[in-house]
Amino acid sequence: MTKQIESERIAFWLLPAANGSAHLQKKINQLATRFDAAHFIPHLTLLALPTARVSAPTELLDHISAKTAPLALDCSGAPQWSQRYTEALTLSVDTSAELLDLITSLHPDRHVTADYRPHLSLLYANLNQQTGEQLEQEFAGKSETFLFDRIALISIGPQTTTATDVKAWKMITTRPLSQKES
Repeated sequence: MTKQIESERIAFWLLPAANGSAHLQKKINQLATRFDAAHFIPHLTLLALPTARVSAPTELLDHISAKTAPLALDCSGAPQWSQRYTEALTLSVDTSAELLDLITSLHPDRHVTADYRPHLSLLYANLNQQTGEQLEQEFAGKSETFLFDRIALISIGPQTTTATDVKAWKMITTRPLSQKES
């Protein structure tokens, strides 16, 4: 196996329903344009792993989506900045039992990693502290609940540290979350 193939990664994302997606996409696009940064679709990353660690990812996605109902997740209205490129400006998402169950069912070792912090990214960039803190103030708002009704499988390459890396992402497939709530 070549080093390129060994370092390829895939990610499982939750995608917000149409109304929430449009709302978030507007914020993401505004920030991306303003900071000459990457444009990306709104998503909540459930898991990102080397491709070799997940056997039959599409079949896993089919299985998980068929047994999972859409999730309504509460999102903080207090954005947080970070020096980490993929978390330059994020909104925290409350961890629910359903979200943890979903992640556990996707993970090859059937657990949620200790460092998992669910969030919605609004900006991928390298920000200094002053700019980050200004954005926290500027984008502060009320807490919101977003409905996530689809799950996606994405090829994300070996790293995500630049806009070029983000542009290279490829959507492999999406599936609706379809279990009927009882």
